[in-house]
Amino acid sequence: MKAYNKIVILEESSASEFDNLISKGFFPTNYYFETITHLVFTNYFENKTDVYKVYPLRFDINKIKTHSSHKRIRQKNSRFTYKIKEFKRVQQNQRKLYKRYLSSIDFNRSSRIEDIIGYEKAEEAVFNSKTISVFDGSKLIASGIFYLGGTYGTSILHFFDPEYKEYSLGKYMILLTIDYLKQLNYPIYSPGYIVNNFPKFDYKLFIGKEAATVFHTDTQRWKRFNESILVPLINNREETNEIISEINAFF
Repeated sequence: MKAYNKIVILEESSASEFDNLISKGFFPTNYYFETITHLVFTNYFENKTDVYKVYPLRFDINKIKTHSSHKRIRQKNSRFTYKIKEFKRVQQNQRKLYKRYLSSIDFNRSSRIEDIIGYEKAEEAVFNSKTISVFDGSKLIASGIFYLGGTYGTSILHFFDPEYKEYSLGKYMILLTIDYLKQLNYPIYSPGYIVNNFPKFDYKLFIGKEAATVFHTDTQRWKRFNESILVPLINNREETNEIISEINAFF
């Protein structure tokens, strides 16, 4: 089987179950775990369907080097303050910030934070959830949510004030999250996945390609990141239809 889309629903997620599923290429989304081999988009302008290969991505925290881009981002944001704490509930200032963020992006996103993470309050959460917030004085300018397993830390959502776009706040929150995980002696950070020939996700590699591994769904193994996986796939009509059919079989 070339393609699949799988979902695992757990009433409660222990740290070991969380780590086990992430290590198999799953990603926590809403209140469940999901893994998919391909993204399929219909190109109505050219009357064709485009298929992109998905690669779950993770970083060995102890192998991440300090890059010049990291230093620049930290320097740009040095006048801001931040907090990382237990998630309690979605706050009103987060809702307002997320609404401003949605108005500035050019891709589809759920209209509410709760629709992405699957809950509004901590007592409804399936996962060990943390929230990260960045402030300019008393003004919330960026926020995000990440989950902790036993050895994995996984970012779920980042959003920021579009007026502060020049500060690379999404990347800054990734660096702060990695700092936090390092303090807790967590060995692995997962920012989700990258997608073959789909550059919108490539920004995650700024963390450090030297520490990156990707999950190959054909072998079910993690391998060191290689630039070749970003090269466009060449699928004929028969292969594309087979992939679409196999993915649809899981719905």
